[in-house]
Amino acid sequence: MKSNCLLEALKAKAINPRQNKIYRRGSWACIIKRQWPHFYWYHRPDDKYYSFYQKDALSWIHQLWYEGDIVEFTWHSAYM
Repeated sequence: MKSNCLLEALKAKAINPRQNKIYRRGSWACIIKRQWPHFYWYHRPDDKYYSFYQKDALSWIHQLWYEGDIVEFTWHSAYM
């Protein structure tokens, strides 16, 4: 499916706002370095973090809309 991490995090929040919390890794200032911040969400009932992750390495501009999958995000504690 094609999407991006921010859209998928927003969809999860819209579907169940009380059970999902959105997090961001990186800052908007990273755009100057041609790196987008990465968004992921915590799903309270599963007690897990999820993210929409790209299948292939992409150029900076192609990271706005890409083929990917929703996967469990295991790096949350390393970036907090």
